Amino acid sequence: MIKGFEHDGVVEYRGIPFAKPPVGDLRFEPPLDVTAWRKPLRADHWRSACPQSARFHQTDESLDEDCLYLNIALNNSTEKNRPVMVWFYGGAYVGGSANLYRLDWLASHTNAIIVAGNYRVGALGFLSHPDLNPATSSSVGLLDQRKTLDWVKRNISRLGGDPNNITIAGESAGAVSVCLHLASPMNDEHTFAKAIVQSGACLNPLPTQSQLNANGLDFAVRLGCRAHDLACAKRQPIKKILAVQSEMTSQNPYSFIPGVGSAFLPQAPSERFRSGNFVTVPVLNGGNQDEYTLYVGYQVASGQVIDDTHFHSAAEAVYGDHTDAILTEYATDKDYLSLTPQQRLGRLESDYMPPGVLSQCLMLSTAAVLSKYTTVFEYEFTDRNGPPQMTPEPFKLGAVHAGELPYLFPHISHNSRLDGPDLSPESQKLSDVMLRYWGAFMRTGRPQDNGLMDWPSFAQEQFVMDLNPQHLGQRSAYQIHHCDFWNRIYPQYLHH
Repeated sequence: MIKGFEHDGVVEYRGIPFAKPPVGDLRFEPPLDVTAWRKPLRADHWRSACPQSARFHQTDESLDEDCLYLNIALNNSTEKNRPVMVWFYGGAYVGGSANLYRLDWLASHTNAIIVAGNYRVGALGFLSHPDLNPATSSSVGLLDQRKTLDWVKRNISRLGGDPNNITIAGESAGAVSVCLHLASPMNDEHTFAKAIVQSGACLNPLPTQSQLNANGLDFAVRLGCRAHDLACAKRQPIKKILAVQSEMTSQNPYSFIPGVGSAFLPQAPSERFRSGNFVTVPVLNGGNQDEYTLYVGYQVASGQVIDDTHFHSAAEAVYGDHTDAILTEYATDKDYLSLTPQQRLGRLESDYMPPGVLSQCLMLSTAAVLSKYTTVFEYEFTDRNGPPQMTPEPFKLGAVHAGELPYLFPHISHNSRLDGPDLSPESQKLSDVMLRYWGAFMRTGRPQDNGLMDWPSFAQEQFVMDLNPQHLGQRSAYQIHHCDFWNRIYPQYLHH
């Protein structure tokens, strides 16, 4: 028995435990089944996010390892067999929380049951270490996500949900997580029925466990333990864990990410996708026009000068010996030439920057590969007038990474305040359309609804839907982003 609460025609449940608290000896270990409760559970308040440091002067700190809880929102209705979405949050695998999203809004506007569960991030979720069980090392955060899915499969019918019509969805690290669930042999078409990938290219390469193990040994030593003494690491206070983690990720942002070699990911995902050896369910896939411009904004805000004088050296730091060829390629691109130096660097990186997890050309290559085996609906979000994702903006950033989230989850602020600004009237109209497309996809596997512009699959002339208030329709994304050119100079990443 679970007791939630109702408001505005929506029922919400917050803080439902789906696994045993991963504390003490369970630190760094895969999630275990939750102990059943005998009395009615009050699920009317958020529980803690998994431990993480505050980042970008924006996100919240958490120090509570008892964090494996999920939230649910649904319309107050007796309707049965409603579609279900399980949302995986972003946060570069070092941050994020299920509590950051207005699940009630998405539920009320799609008539789907929306579920979001916490998963462990950073070292607690993605430590790779030679003394951990190789079947689960570097993947316990993904196993937390799978545990959420297991809970939903077993229980969602009691709330009117269809356990055979589950869409897994996510943004950024959450989008990459969706990719990894698609690629995992632990899942099949009975685990989930559809997938939504927002700003995370499924063909992005991942390191192996053996490559990541050096980070795990270094982590233990920096904690003051012997390199192979995991028992010591499990005893360290959480503040020390986070301090060492932050120190390491400031030097290498990929210190704690999923690695290839676990039971969840025994083979490189890109290989599995290219061979068709993945969960072949319908996929809604895409990203934002100016994804990487957000990170150029962070560079400028931290004091880096990117002007005409310094532009070539800034580009060379990213592209090395390819820089002159790239600048020659873009010398006749009028849109590119109309931008400021900071915006031009963001434009290049958003078109393609190796290895390219947020780059348009790798997202398009992903669509091309997946569409050989399943139905893919591709989009590009291009509204450059949405709420800023960085305050203050050091220059006009545009449709950057995470820029589409307020169109699905109003007032998202990447912290528990949920005090982001309203959309403009024009952007709100785009939001209304996106919610209808997303809702239709969750119901039927196709983003088609009465009165909406037709959205063909990617296999039909490489169709990409331009999500823009002024232009809702086909976008010539492959040409706009110079993908033929990028394919020639980075074939090791982009071949499809």
